Amino acid sequence: MRISVPIKRLGEIATIGIDAHQFHNSFQKVGKAPGALPCLYGGEEEVRSKLQAEPNAYILPKNDKARKMFKKFASELLIPDRIWFETAHVTSVYVSRPVLSNIFYAVKLKEASDIRKLKALCVWLNSTWGIMTILACRQETRGAWIRLKMSHWRLLPIIDVTALPNESIEALSRVFDNFKQAELKRLPDQYSLCQEERLNLDIEVLKALEPSLNEKEARDKITELYLDLSEAFKEWIG
Repeated sequence: MRISVPIKRLGEIATIGIDAHQFHNSFQKVGKAPGALPCLYGGEEEVRSKLQAEPNAYILPKNDKARKMFKKFASELLIPDRIWFETAHVTSVYVSRPVLSNIFYAVKLKEASDIRKLKALCVWLNSTWGIMTILACRQETRGAWIRLKMSHWRLLPIIDVTALPNESIEALSRVFDNFKQAELKRLPDQYSLCQEERLNLDIEVLKALEPSLNEKEARDKITELYLDLSEAFKEWIG
């Protein structure tokens, strides 16, 4: 089973920003107030449990530069600067409206904004192949606690959503919509238990890229991959 997809480094097709230091220097967390902007704040497990999230706080720009910063970098697609692998359920989240975050980087495509491409990228990063790529490029800080700085994310090889045919983008976007509220288990359990939602998501991603996919063959091979990954994760985090 072989499926070819265009690959580019994330930094080639998207801007990534801002970091936690810039966030706290430029914005103040407030209640809903005139001039306040939506934000995804904090890294609690529920924030990282599904593919789609909702803004959960408001921020107030400290000056005009900060307001311009929000306009330049705010996006619906967020990627984490740190992942606690034992409690994370997803590796990126899509928010229902453009936001900034104190613990996620906002990802904005350099070309004209296309919500479908952001959804396609989110679902790819949460596919097993996206997760494996993230882990391969990680900076390990303490066991299952890993960090990906902006420089790591910029260099990360990802599916090039700017080069995919329109039908593939549309199909991947539908996969996201179908799974955006899925109750995915913690990442190690998704593989050790061969969680059905995990398997279905991966199968649907492959079918979006290759409609003639032999689903039975794909399921057998992916299940074997899950067992190998589960063993690797046990050796890594115990």
